[in-house]
Amino acid sequence: TVDRSVNRDYLAQHGWSPTTFNPGGYSFDNTIYNLDLNRALDPEENVILGLGFERKGENFASRQGDLFSFFGGGSDSFAGIKPEEVVDEERTSTAFYGTLDYDISDDFLLSAAARYEDISDSGDNFSYKLAARYKFNEGGALRASYSTGFRAPTLHQRHLINSQYIVVAGSPVPVLQGTLANNNPAVVALGVPNLFPETSQNLTAGATYRFSNYFSASVDWYSINVDDRVLFSSQISANTPGDAIDNILQANGVVGVQFFINAGDTKTTGVDFVLNMSNVPAGKGTFGGVLSANFNETTIEAISTPSALANLGYNIFDRREQSLITSSRPKSKIIFGLNYSTDKFTIGLDNTNFGEVTVAGADASTAANDQVHSAKLVTDLYFK
Repeated sequence: TVDRSVNRDYLAQHGWSPTTFNPGGYSFDNTIYNLDLNRALDPEENVILGLGFERKGENFASRQGDLFSFFGGGSDSFAGIKPEEVVDEERTSTAFYGTLDYDISDDFLLSAAARYEDISDSGDNFSYKLAARYKFNEGGALRASYSTGFRAPTLHQRHLINSQYIVVAGSPVPVLQGTLANNNPAVVALGVPNLFPETSQNLTAGATYRFSNYFSASVDWYSINVDDRVLFSSQISANTPGDAIDNILQANGVVGVQFFINAGDTKTTGVDFVLNMSNVPAGKGTFGGVLSANFNETTIEAISTPSALANLGYNIFDRREQSLITSSRPKSKIIFGLNYSTDKFTIGLDNTNFGEVTVAGADASTAANDQVHSAKLVTDLYFK
């Protein structure tokens, strides 16, 4: 329900407007069936084979709002879903996968995994993973892995359609912006290709060591490269009245448009540290503690702008949208926790520090209006 709002177009034409609206809504559901089988292939259980099957069905639907909520530009804050924006879309996926673990010796393990998946609206994909672990000095281990990844665009990204009034820099009144499905004729006219799956390459390496029965430590490094990442575009509005883009927008009754697009490539690197103390005798119970930290960095390696937009100087992923990927999430997370347990109870205290984040301001061309949010500490005390 949208309450204490107004439909400015209905007000202008009829002299009054409701202040409460039923804008409709969205629903999503999925059902997953899978079967996993595992078996040792030798008496010593040095070779273990796993096989699996998965079937998934998904449904995304939108429900029409009441007449007042979508009349003209619709109710402010959240416009109602128009009859032409109602969707009811389904898809299915079928996957087969397998794993093989091979203990070459007591110290050396090799693992391999593969997955084939066929998605009804996105085609098929073959992904795999290779991993190894080597134990040393009884308490230590080195580990590493390489894998490929695959993510089909969600049904929401493929089929969401709505229009909303939004506030933009330089405009004294809100303007009507439309979010159009990727296969909408207007989006196609902008030269935006139909959505296709993201792919990724993932590399990890790390070490762990148990110094005693009570204390262990680990460190892991990772690098994730995502190609053709599906992102939400910047708002595209006419640079020049009467140009080709302006004509497309006017034909669809909006001042600006946004859409999902395979916009470019990103790279995320990071490192995880963990120091863990557990089961230390203390009185009638045991004492434990953990200090863990993650430090990460995401960069945008490339942006793919359709030529129809690039040739007219349009930016599909401006500095503000880029900041949502690169700086609006904490680049560090540090956890310090203590706990004490007996046969009758456990008490613990966790402190989590989330690092500073920066969100680009409304003027995407400069850092002057960026919002910088300082690091925050969250403290949890629990007893059970």
